[in-house]
Amino acid sequence: RGLGLALCGMCTEGKTESRVHITTTLDKLQTIWMSMPVNDPVYEPFCVTMTSIAGSLYANNTLSEETVLPIVDKLRQLHQENPQIAGICLGLGLLTFSLNKLGLRTVSQLRQELVHQWLQDVVKESTPPIERVSKLTGLLSMIGSEQTLIPVQGSSSMTGSDINVSEVIT
Repeated sequence: RGLGLALCGMCTEGKTESRVHITTTLDKLQTIWMSMPVNDPVYEPFCVTMTSIAGSLYANNTLSEETVLPIVDKLRQLHQENPQIAGICLGLGLLTFSLNKLGLRTVSQLRQELVHQWLQDVVKESTPPIERVSKLTGLLSMIGSEQTLIPVQGSSSMTGSDINVSEVIT
């Protein structure tokens, strides 16, 4: 996660050479991520790192919608296959939260679907405990608990307006 935080910080510098370097690094990390087994011990932090970097680059107009959406799709696919992995839910929640706040409407529907499904699953007793924790982690990231990982300019209130915070916490 340290690498991700450092690269995210460099995104806000405004230097073209920094943004080019970060974009190149993201491409390399994405290649590694795509071939990494889900059971690898660094997989969860890698998901959060990928989403933090991609979200920061998008927030600074360095990454296009066409480049960031495949990352969202990959996270959604990973989540469907591995709903018990908290790092995937955290990354997916963080990225959809940030992209939604940045006005990327193509993630709004996905975000609403995830919120609805995750809220239902968290309260269902039939949902395995590890999966409940994973989805709760994702929900918390969707209300802005990790908002400092992807700085979004010009948004005074980062709380998800379509999520009842007390419903998530109780």
